[in-house]
Amino acid sequence: MEVSEDGVPRGTVTKEALALESDRIYGGIKNHKSLPAEEKSSGSFAIEGTRKMMDVLGIPGLKAPSQDKTDLCVTIHDPFTTLEPELRFSVKSYIGGNPTLLNSGDTTNFEYRLTGDAEGALSRIFGAAFVPGDGFTEIKASMEDYEKLEPNGSGLEFVGMNPTFRKNLMMVDSMLPEIVAELMRIRYCSHRMSRLPKLTRELANRGVEGIDPDIGYTFYEYKMKKLLTAIALGMVPGTPWNGTEDANGGSIIIDKFGMPFLYLVYHRGDYEDFLFNHTALDSPSRGKHGYGMIYRVDGEYRVKLNLQIRYTAIR
Repeated sequence: MEVSEDGVPRGTVTKEALALESDRIYGGIKNHKSLPAEEKSSGSFAIEGTRKMMDVLGIPGLKAPSQDKTDLCVTIHDPFTTLEPELRFSVKSYIGGNPTLLNSGDTTNFEYRLTGDAEGALSRIFGAAFVPGDGFTEIKASMEDYEKLEPNGSGLEFVGMNPTFRKNLMMVDSMLPEIVAELMRIRYCSHRMSRLPKLTRELANRGVEGIDPDIGYTFYEYKMKKLLTAIALGMVPGTPWNGTEDANGGSIIIDKFGMPFLYLVYHRGDYEDFLFNHTALDSPSRGKHGYGMIYRVDGEYRVKLNLQIRYTAIR
């Protein structure tokens, strides 16, 4: 295989060399995953010798910037139509663990106020650790603590989120911020279910304020599929989004054995079904991005819940 950049030759690579390099990268990832926790580096890590092949191929890095949905570009040379479309794909790998579809961050926080007898509920849940009134600063809450709110006379009411992310969600549907906020409230306060199909079923049973209560499951399933597809192909929470799908080809999913699976946008129904049936809501560490910290502002108690979406096992 001849490698060139902007028409300038960079070198030649054999198929055998690429196969050996891919095996080495796969082995490096698996070996790092098997290390004891105290020996693992946080985040990214280097695999010895890989830089040489990347230089030959003209690849500056193995991962696209977080704001870019495109990891791989392929130009199709069609001899019959003479067209040369460029298809862009996002790449997700299970080799190191289940990948995320939507990473957590400050922009993916949803803010809620504690309703009802908030102070009484917090006193019963946290005991002496909770100091009511103006002397209260903040307290770290767990999933179990959220589940105790309603039985103790309180609850959560959605009050706000990052304005850019709100507008991006509204590009898909004007009520999507409220739909996602209620989905997260159910996830944290009422049930420990996390997979999107089950959560969506429960959401349809409960309904969302401002939406016809008789609208049914199909409506919410459709909205969730459109949201997941938008996130997979183009939407980034903190960047204004105009509806463009950057990864216009679809997704390449690498399973834990290193086997690639291609999900094409061309088969949009199958692609949306895959995303919906293989994703779940996840949570970052408590305190990260302010998530899970109950605090007091303007005389009321509030909490930020963080939206993070992770792929579930594919086989």
